[in-house]
Amino acid sequence: MKSALIGEVCRYYADDYIIWSHNGKADRQRILKSCRPKPDLMTQRYLFVEGAESGEKCAIRSFLFGFRGYAEVHSFTPGGRFEKRIKDLAPLVDKALELLRSRKNESGGGAPEK
Repeated sequence: MKSALIGEVCRYYADDYIIWSHNGKADRQRILKSCRPKPDLMTQRYLFVEGAESGEKCAIRSFLFGFRGYAEVHSFTPGGRFEKRIKDLAPLVDKALELLRSRKNESGGGAPEK
């Protein structure tokens, strides 16, 4: 929500997608080409999780010079460095992997203890 002294100016939304399994650059290009603007949606962010750093930089596509929104494609290697634009998504990926690893190390087949 954007606000000013007079109150709320506008309200818009963002969609975030974390892509764990992909075919690298080909899928990045396919997503950028197939994205379409959606009503009230300002940003569509796609985060490609990679096993090793590919060196791919962020790619951004604007719809009608940004007036209809943006599509952004980012790459991230868990535990590695990340751009400011994904400072909220990268720690989520790291935490999800940490949680997954801790559950794999637990014994007892996942049955809750009483």
